[in-house]
Amino acid sequence: MSSRSPVSAEPVPSRPPPTLPPLRALFQRRVDGDDALLRLARLRFAQAGLAAEVYADTPEQLEWILGFAPSQPHLPVVHLGRQVNLLDERGRAVVQAFAARFAGRVAGLVVHDKAEMATRTGDLVAGIGGLGLRPDGPVLFLEYAAGLALDWFVEVAERLRDVPQVGACVDVGHVGIAQARASFSRAHSGLDLAALHPGDARLPELAADVQAAAASALPAVLELTRSLGRVGKPIHLHLHDGHPLIPGLSDHFSFLTRVPVPFDYQGRRSLDPLYGPAGLVAIVSAAVDAGGGGASLTLEIHQADGRRPLGDAAGLFGHWRDRTNAERMNHWLAVLAENALIVTCALEPDQKLQR
Repeated sequence: MSSRSPVSAEPVPSRPPPTLPPLRALFQRRVDGDDALLRLARLRFAQAGLAAEVYADTPEQLEWILGFAPSQPHLPVVHLGRQVNLLDERGRAVVQAFAARFAGRVAGLVVHDKAEMATRTGDLVAGIGGLGLRPDGPVLFLEYAAGLALDWFVEVAERLRDVPQVGACVDVGHVGIAQARASFSRAHSGLDLAALHPGDARLPELAADVQAAAASALPAVLELTRSLGRVGKPIHLHLHDGHPLIPGLSDHFSFLTRVPVPFDYQGRRSLDPLYGPAGLVAIVSAAVDAGGGGASLTLEIHQADGRRPLGDAAGLFGHWRDRTNAERMNHWLAVLAENALIVTCALEPDQKLQR
């Protein structure tokens, strides 16, 4: 018999469970009608457990919409108007005014980047650094929107590493469309992917290359999210799907949307979107893993045409004679809830870790 004493197993240190990102959805009146539509939205958000992201151009608009938007389970995020330019003193003054007035009432302010920022990066960083945002106020998120180089966007985050209350907003639609167009142009010089459409006679021959370009969107979004996570800044993701072939606004669709085409492709008469449900799950997982300054998510889905019966919310519209727009609003809210369920399922393994 061995005289060696038994070796006791050392406990393996457990990793702390990842912090689950807050989940928001776009909260607004999508169709014509009175405030009953916003009361419907508040009801559906409560039923889905969703927090809100709202649009506002002025403090007065924000005061009004905050009267309806839920403040739980998380404070709202505010998407400021496209006219706000952080390169301009007036634009920075708008951000400062919102941040001071709504401190403690909103979690973040989202502002688009601009194409000219690529040649004025130093001015941008200096301007943001000089805002003097309060530590108890909302986080300023610079949103990727102008189609600039992704490396530039990460560089800006790195140069703002030590500036508090500033983060990055990754709009997966903007990133994906820009990436798909760039990928397609490398394979077909002189032909813009956005110039094609589902009924284009050239599309059957080009479909494989089109879909290869669309498929390049997901890796680009995942790498951008991971890169920003390594910088350690707060990350806010705008989640929506789409496809460069869709005429007009080619994104801001549900992740359950496919692109109909008048020919067979891989056994269907439709094309995969940029991401689909599996892509959404991958993006959410990357956001959770990014860590750093933390992540948050907003379902920024605009386009969802249809009607659904009001059901339990019919009493909100007893004064309406024609409920068409109420049913249209209810359908859009149902689409938000369906996509939120995909996100919740993606987060479920992490939720189990915390039980």
